[in-house]
Amino acid sequence: MPVCHVCLAVETPKSRCPECNRAYMKAYRAANLEKVKAGQRDHYARNRDRVIEKVKAYAFENKDRVKAAKAKRYDQTREARQAKIKEWQTKNPEKHRESVRAATLNRVARKAKAPGKYTVKDIRRLYDEQNGKCPACDVSLLDGYHVDHVVPLSKGGDNWPTNLQLLCPPCNLRKSDMSMDDFMARNFPGGAHT
Repeated sequence: MPVCHVCLAVETPKSRCPECNRAYMKAYRAANLEKVKAGQRDHYARNRDRVIEKVKAYAFENKDRVKAAKAKRYDQTREARQAKIKEWQTKNPEKHRESVRAATLNRVARKAKAPGKYTVKDIRRLYDEQNGKCPACDVSLLDGYHVDHVVPLSKGGDNWPTNLQLLCPPCNLRKSDMSMDDFMARNFPGGAHT
């Protein structure tokens, strides 16, 4: 590695000026990438709390700089992220449909100022708990289902998983904004299923 005139002027041959040191460290990292990464992981494991506090302090003191760096990184990786998302959506159409459905219904509940939020996992758990059947008419939900609020949002119901059920589309459309008790009394007197 070439040494600059500043380094040659120093009496100790091993010392380097800041510029030469940066170049040396860059070359060292490139040549020993795995060793450097292992050292960083080891340092993080031993000093996790201290590193986290240091990062938080830096982010607090340099909000604009951190925000600009995040925006730059976001712009640089946008196309790659979008391609990865598109690939996942193509490979997992059903999961994608479920996640879009959950996000849409959570947004509707937020607009109605209803507390609570649920995830795709909550819906899958509900499906299993209901044995894949509509609780009103006992029809299989294999061909499709609607996520319904037992106590409707318009009547003060919340959006937590405990207030959700899966109904077949015809039952959900007939139920509209009725409570489940009113719907059952009106459509299935005596609790009889169709």
